[in-house]
Amino acid sequence: MPLPISLSVAGPRCAIRTGPTGRPARRPCVGYCSGIDGDALEAAIGGWLTSRADASRTDQAPYAPSRRVRAAVAVDGKSLRGAVRVDGCCVHLLSALRGDGIVLAQHEVDAKSNEITAFRPLLDPLVLTGSVVTFDALLTQTDHARFLVEEKGAHYSAILKGNHSTLHALVKGSLLEGGAADGPHPGRHPRPR
Repeated sequence: MPLPISLSVAGPRCAIRTGPTGRPARRPCVGYCSGIDGDALEAAIGGWLTSRADASRTDQAPYAPSRRVRAAVAVDGKSLRGAVRVDGCCVHLLSALRGDGIVLAQHEVDAKSNEITAFRPLLDPLVLTGSVVTFDALLTQTDHARFLVEEKGAHYSAILKGNHSTLHALVKGSLLEGGAADGPHPGRHPRPR
């Protein structure tokens, strides 16, 4: 039973080593929290929040029933400002978020690694079949695309920049050659420039 709930049920007099306010002293709380597996706790809370968000959702998508709407999942990494590890390195997290802002999964990126190696472990436990997963240029890797399509049954939308110079040049050349990005489309308005 989590500490705040157990104290509210048992009352502060039953708690071991409480402070002058009846609340637990700092040291027992730190000891209690240091024994918790952060990834397991995060997975449990994230799963519960996701199920609650899905259960409370009453709005229906304003799409015709024949039109298929795919779930969107964005993967992005961020450094936590002001958070520092024991070794002095900045804390960096890689997260997978649903289109409505619910965090599906989140992993701390190892100080001696980067987001590329954390991508697969982050998404591996998630059910992504039929979803569209988006990510930035750093995570645009052949292995990631193969993993999403072949193993997870998902689609992807990736940012392509100069970090894949051959593929970037090929795509850029085919767009300029065929005019797909610039020219008018039959039966549609021309794209803005």
